Amino acid sequence: MTYENFLSAILLAVKAQAGPEVSVSIQKVLKNNGIEMDGLCIREKDSPFAPAVYLESYYEEALKGTPVSEIASSILEASADRRAFSPELDTWIYDFSQVSEKVAFRLVSSRKNEALLSSVPHIRFLDLAMIFYLILEQKEDGQMTVLIRNEHASLWGTDSRELYRLAEQNTPRLLPAKIEPIENFLFSVPKNTLTQVLDKEALTCLFEEASPVNLYILTNSAGLYGAACMFYPDILKDFAALTGDDLFILPSSIHEVLLSPVNKSLTVEEINQMICEINRLEVSAEEQLSDHVYYYQASCDRISLPLTVSASDGKWNPQ
Repeated sequence: MTYENFLSAILLAVKAQAGPEVSVSIQKVLKNNGIEMDGLCIREKDSPFAPAVYLESYYEEALKGTPVSEIASSILEASADRRAFSPELDTWIYDFSQVSEKVAFRLVSSRKNEALLSSVPHIRFLDLAMIFYLILEQKEDGQMTVLIRNEHASLWGTDSRELYRLAEQNTPRLLPAKIEPIENFLFSVPKNTLTQVLDKEALTCLFEEASPVNLYILTNSAGLYGAACMFYPDILKDFAALTGDDLFILPSSIHEVLLSPVNKSLTVEEINQMICEINRLEVSAEEQLSDHVYYYQASCDRISLPLTVSASDGKWNPQ
């Protein structure tokens, strides 16, 4: 079965099982880093919301021989919880006070997401962008979220500054930060992230000029969009105070970053080469955040793009 034939078959099967009161369609959905995915959108009658179920993994099931009717049932079951929120969402969409405490932020690459950024409120920082979303529900198997788009902000009479003010308060509360030695996180973080595909020894080899190596994972309690923790108030300041040094920030993925006290024997070029190689080989295109290191300067509580290390004094000259 070709992918195109699968799309046609699954659309008909879901429509048949969902019944006439539900609208079903397949739409291209723009995801992180310009990646487009096919989403089967299921809209309850008179609801402005249509939760999308992405079909690529279901196509793999079809190739393994799973009947299309069975896959359609799985899709409807997977979307049931999200569709159950439709009546509440219909109310919330017109009353910002009901969702203001659910506003959170996450980080994306600005360069790879210009199309997305044109449609959502955002704040740029260096080569990153902070975008905003609603956390409607959190479970062990994931989150139910809604990306805040320009039309939502217009309807609510809000803007990126107010959304940031709310998200700065909400995100650390809803998704508390975690900093732990990297070995504590091996095999316990989302798929396609640096720490799942490389063990401690491999990571140490990447820093072979530095001895000993102290690597820490910064993420959040859910392990989702945890790179945003680098912008939690005082999180880097407090950690740098504990280590007694400035910090390298290595963008492992959108879900977490690696922190390491600065070691002058490593050059920016060496670290950036390592990050690019890991992104190319190990991290899915959708989950990549950046291809270079960031530098946290404790004395001024500042994140920057490091330029070089002075050969005379060994001190960093951050941008």
